[in-house]
Amino acid sequence: MDDKHWYCRKHDLVFKSELGLNAHYKLSPYHHYCCEEDFGDEDKLWDHLVVDHNACRDCHEVFNGYAKLQKHDHESHLRCTECDRSFQSESNLQHHLNSKLHRPSTVLCPGPQMQQVVCLVCSTHAPL
Repeated sequence: MDDKHWYCRKHDLVFKSELGLNAHYKLSPYHHYCCEEDFGDEDKLWDHLVVDHNACRDCHEVFNGYAKLQKHDHESHLRCTECDRSFQSESNLQHHLNSKLHRPSTVLCPGPQMQQVVCLVCSTHAPL
């Protein structure tokens, strides 16, 4: 394999292995590296982190799971993670989270099985 294969264009450096090049990417503050990819700039890296790694762009924190990101967004930013909407008060956020947008609705089934309710979100039947 040619040494130029493990080449960092940005720094004009040659590495002996892919492992060496990847270590350079990870350790260099001038590379925006994640998931074995250099994203080119910080904005593209944060786009990736927000979408794929439950990151908060405002705080530059990555959370271990979507539920923890949601909790952080609710408590620290008064933001609904699912809608990407921010609110001016805790009560406004709670009102939004309790609205029909986030609570599935049910109605009595109009068909022959009137002893059941139907979920308007997924259209399934459930016994009363």
